[in-house]
Amino acid sequence: MTRVPEDRQEEFQAEQQEVYMALAESLVGQLPEDWFAARLELSVTPEGLGHSISDPDGSRDIITPSDDLYAATLRLQQLFQNYECMFRTAVFDVWWDDTEENWCFAVEYTYDQET
Repeated sequence: MTRVPEDRQEEFQAEQQEVYMALAESLVGQLPEDWFAARLELSVTPEGLGHSISDPDGSRDIITPSDDLYAATLRLQQLFQNYECMFRTAVFDVWWDDTEENWCFAVEYTYDQET
């Protein structure tokens, strides 16, 4: 993995936050009313960016990504490509926090090992 140069970290993180907000809003906006959590898994393949949405609580509902979600994930992919630090997979979790009465968001990336 190539890391974002230190002198561009602040710029990268600001752009990343914008993309995260759009991605989270789009994902939450398309969830069925009875879902209180969701996981979006992205995987980079030769054919493009693979998308999978699931309910960690076990619902079997099938959720197809909306155009807005595709647009947000494309922005994410382009951001990482522009900074030459492309991920292999990305897992986005959103969940409703009853205490805070809002949606929370977390992300985890995996990267190819440099050879």
